[in-house]
Amino acid sequence: DYTAGVLTLSGAAGIKCYTLRGTNTLGEIRIVVAADSTVELAGVSLRSEEPLVLGEDVTATVAISGSGNRLVSTYSSNPGIRVPQGAALTITNATDDAYLYACANGWGSGIGERGNYTPGSITIAGGTVEAHCSETDTGSGAGIGGGNGAACGLVRITGGRVFAYGATDGSSRASAGIGGGVGMYNIYDARIEISGGTVYACGGRIDDTTFAADIGTGIFWSKDYYENIPVVITGGSVVPAHFDSEKQRFTQSMELEENLPHDDAGRVLHAVVVPLGTPDAAAGLSGLGGYGTRDLYADASGDLYLWLPDGDYRFEVNGRGYTATVDGADTVAVADAIAVEALHIESIELVPGAVVLVVSAEPDGALTAETVPLLRVRASDALPVAAGDLLDPADVLPLLNDDGTATLVLPSPAPPARFYRVEIP
Repeated sequence: DYTAGVLTLSGAAGIKCYTLRGTNTLGEIRIVVAADSTVELAGVSLRSEEPLVLGEDVTATVAISGSGNRLVSTYSSNPGIRVPQGAALTITNATDDAYLYACANGWGSGIGERGNYTPGSITIAGGTVEAHCSETDTGSGAGIGGGNGAACGLVRITGGRVFAYGATDGSSRASAGIGGGVGMYNIYDARIEISGGTVYACGGRIDDTTFAADIGTGIFWSKDYYENIPVVITGGSVVPAHFDSEKQRFTQSMELEENLPHDDAGRVLHAVVVPLGTPDAAAGLSGLGGYGTRDLYADASGDLYLWLPDGDYRFEVNGRGYTATVDGADTVAVADAIAVEALHIESIELVPGAVVLVVSAEPDGALTAETVPLLRVRASDALPVAAGDLLDPADVLPLLNDDGTATLVLPSPAPPARFYRVEIP
């Protein structure tokens, strides 16, 4: 039913699934999901006071189709997608290129509730979801969770790629990327659970030393009201924006108190950074038991961020083995060396005073910072290159190239060779 700018999806006559598409060109439009149903957003672009809202006690699934979905609130207190207390929202993908942008206008959260109201439950299970509390850096709601003055409800991330951004209110307070807004209260129903997917979260930043939690708590008006929002991670790659900061990642910096995440057994978790080396690479993870592996991707630096309790670990990512030991602190996983099966001299170049060889290896990735210094060169003026024609390793300058090849700079003309052989022990 469409009346006076409000499109109500009521589930009348047993209808439980709706597909919406198109760009708002006629003024204010509000979509109200008034009954339990599935709503497919197939290229919906709305900029209005309240673009999409669930009715009270409604359980709804929003299935994203395609990349043209944008829900932006133009009213200061309203979120891009409003989930009132008692309602339950699940966001998933209907296509592989599914993308949703949801943005509030300062006081509300990108996905969640208005200022001063605690949202219902929010689950993200698929697609790429980007949530902001503001189109600028000024705001007081979380990217996903509570608006100004409110904590989040239950936030679950089980899959997909999630990007959530808080902001600052322009004074000394800021909101979380996922979690609470500025001055949040009533955290009794607040909880953040991540069991899969790839999550990048950034809390609002006051200055170089003061910012809200990337995941967890917003900055309060007074530290007398400080409370932590529980963060439970049992899977996924979770990348806090302030990971390299001296401040804690999962708590507001005003308190300087640890609120590190826990697993479902209550054990404190620390980051295990897995350096895959390829930005945005899909990551197939195995060997960590029940740790959630759905929709894992490396970040813009080519790293995967796993969160594990103290212990020794061995696992595989994309078929390559890694080991890591967590002992009360974050750590970097160490990759197994890839056995070199074959070496190929790709080019030979004469330069003043030297001969330059470029060498590749099979399989790809076998030449690393650890293996390249082991390369040895034999040189001869005639074939075959005999076993005794080994150059002094001190005379060979081996360099690893960005494309996985190696450059070897050999002295010339000692020996005056025309044939070369490169090998590795």
